[in-house]
Amino acid sequence: MAQLRDLDGKPCALEVIFYERTVSGQAGRDAERATADLSRPVARIVVKPEVLCRDHLLDLGYAVARDGPALEGAELPVGVEYFDDHPLVLMLLAKKSCAPTWDKADVAAGAPMHIETLDRGPLAKFMRRKGLDPKSLVFRVQPVAVPGALAPRRGDGFEIRGANEEPGEWVTVRVPSYASWADVADRPHGELLPSEAGEHGPRVCVPRELLEKLVRDEAAYADRAGDAWAERAWFLAGNLGRQGGRISARVCAICPAVDVHATVAEVVFGPQTWVRARQEMDARSLDLLGWVHTHSLARLRKLARHQTAAAAATAAIATPAAAASDGTAPSDLHAAFADLDSGLFLSQTDIDSARRLGFRSPTSLTAVLDADACATAAESGVDDLGGIVGFWGWAYGFLARRSVRLTTGA
Repeated sequence: MAQLRDLDGKPCALEVIFYERTVSGQAGRDAERATADLSRPVARIVVKPEVLCRDHLLDLGYAVARDGPALEGAELPVGVEYFDDHPLVLMLLAKKSCAPTWDKADVAAGAPMHIETLDRGPLAKFMRRKGLDPKSLVFRVQPVAVPGALAPRRGDGFEIRGANEEPGEWVTVRVPSYASWADVADRPHGELLPSEAGEHGPRVCVPRELLEKLVRDEAAYADRAGDAWAERAWFLAGNLGRQGGRISARVCAICPAVDVHATVAEVVFGPQTWVRARQEMDARSLDLLGWVHTHSLARLRKLARHQTAAAAATAAIATPAAAASDGTAPSDLHAAFADLDSGLFLSQTDIDSARRLGFRSPTSLTAVLDADACATAAESGVDDLGGIVGFWGWAYGFLARRSVRLTTGA
């Protein structure tokens, strides 16, 4: 049975406690920081761990495939461990068997999970059914005892059943499979840095000429559009496979997204966006690897200076989360953009969109093209792509900057 442990080693579930959001006024850039009165909860809900952990099960399945190629395609039982000294972190572990004991030899792989990265979608739906606005609430998570559950013997934080006891139902994870690619010499390449994701994600290879063409295309569009400039988006298409023992992603094409509705601050996909993208990729035997969209920091700052003139535009500009892991926002958008050096950032809206649009797997990419830098590069030449385009990938619930290989030649 994949369950958490309380401090006494007994089975427990996750209890989510909701509080009314309040605002504490403070001078300076961090004005109006959201807080909550923890003595007055407005709602409680006990949720099965696998409901909130579904995104992290993707991480776990990928981790098994990365570390154990022989387990590709298998469906493995999953255990969840709770650490007394790190109450905000859980550990998902995939077992090679449903044996009632746990040991290192039976663990296929593990994936840490920070409570702040839990899937909040089911929580938001629950709140709306209760007539509450999720945006006006904050929440915290704590382990609670499971009523009527059999007390297990202590064993590394997991429930261990006796040989004659009826086995519980396991949460399982399907390990993805990847095509085998021939091991050939690497094409000449350079690295597009920086990377904060380490070796968690796949090796990503992108032809340099594809990005250079994208830069020139954006610069030409900005010149034509003038004051009517709006964000644009493309899809990254290619293939996933295993080469030299490592999972790799090859970007073969960058396809424009169609049927989009865009402003200076956002781009929204329409119904035909996905139909056309799938048709094009199927015709070329390519997979959807991720998405790219543009930011223009100069235009965003200009819009932020006129916040009072357009409340709708204000709401559309989510505060930049430079490390893609902090959604806390000062309300003054002009101050929010003041410390940014370029358009290579992710807003909280970008992060939420990557998850909602299906770009949440460890092999999915989210990229940003700095429209202002494109215009400059078109005049002086595209030398350093690192200041023009940035890539992010999911690692244990957070989007982190990812290095990619810029390949050249045939």
